[in-house]
Amino acid sequence: MMPAEPVQVIEHTISHQMNEPSIEDVVAAAKAMILERGDLPYISAAEQCRLVDEMRVFEFGRFLLKNKGLNGYWTHYLVVEAPKMGEERNELSELEQFFLFKAPTALATQERYTIFQKEMQKRVKDGCVLASVPCGMMADLIDLDLSAVCNAKLVGIDLDQSALKDAARYAELKGRSGSIELRAADAWALNCHEEFDVLTSNGLNIYEPSDHRVGLLFKQFFDALKPGGVLITSYLSIPPIPGLQSEWRLSAVNGKDALLQKILFADILQVKWQAYRSRQSMEEILKAAGFDVIEFFDDKAAVFPVVVAKKSSLVE
Repeated sequence: MMPAEPVQVIEHTISHQMNEPSIEDVVAAAKAMILERGDLPYISAAEQCRLVDEMRVFEFGRFLLKNKGLNGYWTHYLVVEAPKMGEERNELSELEQFFLFKAPTALATQERYTIFQKEMQKRVKDGCVLASVPCGMMADLIDLDLSAVCNAKLVGIDLDQSALKDAARYAELKGRSGSIELRAADAWALNCHEEFDVLTSNGLNIYEPSDHRVGLLFKQFFDALKPGGVLITSYLSIPPIPGLQSEWRLSAVNGKDALLQKILFADILQVKWQAYRSRQSMEEILKAAGFDVIEFFDDKAAVFPVVVAKKSSLVE
């Protein structure tokens, strides 16, 4: 068990900014950085600047340029709404289509969402209490099938007030307003004790490079779960980086798409979600937080694995 210690509360979101800068300033700064760095072995500075200009044309691209991460709304757009698109996807620019339908991480997180839903649905029962931290628009819980159970309660916790408002609107749209509870709180300071049967959390640890802080986060989740409760989370596995042992299943990844993703996410945007971990390190962090039964479920390329960690029913 991880020793008890004070938790440092972060009073701001780690995935995006609350007050966005102007797109003009962001584009100018991105281009200045690119031109100062110069050509890369696999792409010219001029071509990188062209990609920045393409990104500023569509709203999803502008948000990425400004924030270098995703909020609840845009995560929902990527993992829930985009896969439902039919003919309308042809109206999107080629670059936006890449972000939504071809980038290896995008495909993996869409698969990750499907695995989350399957694992949560298996655990829905009468009187169950399920929580999502951070909840974003809370589709992971609101879209579950609760028709065969009674008195299920859904709890959404997020530090971003805009996300909580979006979750309330989505719950109303889906006719679930009466079964949800929304709370504004920092994930590292939940102050919950044995309250939830299932806790789902996607997106925080991929923005947090410190294993120690991720361990503190998982300890919060462990304490919030009832004995026998389950945490369903995920992590970004180590990509093909020179000097590191990648866990990607490269036979399932398009090489050209992987390179373009690197150019966009790492070289140009320098996104905040670059905290990669191995399966071994995730297992060690979860065990140190108190979890004892840990299962892994890979997407096709093993880019964004899902982890299901159980809290013992015999907790001292």
